Amino acid sequence: MRNLFFCLLLTCMSTISFSQSTFTLTGKISGEPAAKLLLTYADANGKRITDSCLLKDGTFAFNGNIAGPTRAELAAYTGARKSNNIDYSNTTELYLEPVSLQATGIYGNLNAIKISGSKTQDEYESYGKQFTERDNRRDRDLPWPA
Repeated sequence: MRNLFFCLLLTCMSTISFSQSTFTLTGKISGEPAAKLLLTYADANGKRITDSCLLKDGTFAFNGNIAGPTRAELAAYTGARKSNNIDYSNTTELYLEPVSLQATGIYGNLNAIKISGSKTQDEYESYGKQFTERDNRRDRDLPWPA
C-alpha cells in the first residue's frame, strides 16, 4: 500500500512539473526598426500576460511559460499606444506552443506574418484558408447589384 501511494505521488509530481512548458518566439519585422511589440497570452496558470519588447535591428524575442497550445495576439506600434486607436493591420492572432517558434513579417502588415515551428499554428492557418477560399468563390459567383 505504501508503494502504491509513493507511485501515485511521483506520477502527480511529474505531471505538475511537466504541465508548465516554456515557449520562445523570435523573429524579424522589416519596415520599422524602432517599433514596439506586445504579446498577449494566457500563461500556464491561466493568468493574462502582456509582454513587450522593442525591435532591435528589426529582430525581437519573447519567452514564457504556457500549459500547452495557447492562442495569443501580437501587436506592433510606434509612438504612444492608445487603446481606442488600434491599427489592425499591425496585429495578428497566433498559437504559441512549448517549442521554439520563428516569425517573419512586415510592419504595417502583421496580419500576414509567417509563423513557423507550431503545428497548431499550421492547422489554424489551414482552417482559415478554407474560409477565405470559400468566401472568394462565393463573391465571384454571386451577381452584384447594378
